[in-house]
Amino acid sequence: KDPPPPRAPLRLTHRPPRPPAQASADTARAPRILAVASMLSAAPACFSPAFCPSLTPPLLHLAAHKPKALIPASAGLAAPRTALLRAARSRRAGLRSSPTAFLPMGETEGVADASGLITLGTMLAAALSSAEGWLLSLHARMTTRAGRLGKVTAAGALMFVLSAVLIGTVRTTAYLLGSMARLAGHEGGQGVGEPAAAALDEEQVAEPAGEAPATVREIGIEHLAAAKYGGHQATQREVAAMEIVRDRVLLLTDKDREAMDTVWLDGLTPVDMLRYVRGNGGEGAKAADKLVATAVWRKEFDVANILEEEETTIDGFFANEVHEVDWLDEGADLEQGRPSLLYRSAVHTPQDIPTEKWVRFFVHQCEWARVHYPNDQVLVLVDRVGSGLSNQDPTVLRALAPVIIDHYPDTIGRVLIAPVNSVLFVIWGLVSLILDKTTKARMKLVKGKDWKKALVLCMDPKALPVRLGGTNTEL
Repeated sequence: KDPPPPRAPLRLTHRPPRPPAQASADTARAPRILAVASMLSAAPACFSPAFCPSLTPPLLHLAAHKPKALIPASAGLAAPRTALLRAARSRRAGLRSSPTAFLPMGETEGVADASGLITLGTMLAAALSSAEGWLLSLHARMTTRAGRLGKVTAAGALMFVLSAVLIGTVRTTAYLLGSMARLAGHEGGQGVGEPAAAALDEEQVAEPAGEAPATVREIGIEHLAAAKYGGHQATQREVAAMEIVRDRVLLLTDKDREAMDTVWLDGLTPVDMLRYVRGNGGEGAKAADKLVATAVWRKEFDVANILEEEETTIDGFFANEVHEVDWLDEGADLEQGRPSLLYRSAVHTPQDIPTEKWVRFFVHQCEWARVHYPNDQVLVLVDRVGSGLSNQDPTVLRALAPVIIDHYPDTIGRVLIAPVNSVLFVIWGLVSLILDKTTKARMKLVKGKDWKKALVLCMDPKALPVRLGGTNTEL
């Protein structure tokens, strides 16, 4: 017999570990989109320039502040398992322990007044930050494996889209609310001449008797002391600032006046000077600079003839269309009797009318209010019935805000927004953290099931349209 064939040598059945150089190509091409999506999914991302420099933080448009850095600038997408993960965990702990994470540096006053809103906003931010940390951990684990990367990529792409929508909504809403608050606030931060003026520790000056001056050259100290605007008389500090403004106007040379609206400049009243002083934080030099700049702007913008333009009136501007803006009947404001302007945001279509026409239209309304109600501030009622994100137009507000703040300071004394849902209310709670007390006091958001009953407590039902709980069927 032939000899049996030799047995094959015994081989090991287990596979040796692959060296790092032979790792799966799929793992080497692991998508970074999940890391980007997980970072964008955190609500605080839109408030921190250090987190994502390509996004413009909306709160930076509202006040000069320095938000706390949420993620170090050195952290990059190249190392999601190290710096980013540690930053997410440390930030999550900070959010849970400190409700003032988005306050300006050195500002912690007034947090207790809005503790409910701050707590709710902090819980939302902490929850999203926890989800971010979990996604970063998941990304770190999945990048070491070759399987199921397709599902991870799809989930990351979906999270990226949803995060982009969320951030866009938060940024737009925060910017709109903050811009409205700035229109009703002061450049200098503290409202002077209102109840907050008690911090000046100065008594108001008694109103003297006498006729009003015909020109700015006839304005004396007694006329400045008698100035009263928005229901509040000038204080001694404001009178001193108004003297600086008056002297600056009188020192203008003929060459300077050539580029200015001299008719408006010569017809300035003590109340006009008081408006500029209060609108610039009580600083006389700053108020004088703004007033002189307004005189130049009025000539360039041809404001002197704007009340004669038919196309900038309400009927001419909204010809054959539903009025987005209307003046309510006198006495509509039950609080102080201020002239009231109604803005219906539900019928607004962004970019339907050029922005420059909107600016000229609102300048016409400001001039009309200045002529007919020279000593009164204006109440703005924002009608949000049927309004959504598609009706918001930050472009117009961005162009209009500097015009109102610089050239019609302290004109808006009250802003009412009704109705307001819970999401908008939470966003306002975050925006209000960086605003001064006077500005926050001028803003009122009406929410809840009985928002109509709450609105008629401060507005005359006869002047309000039916959709806002009133009886006026013409609006």
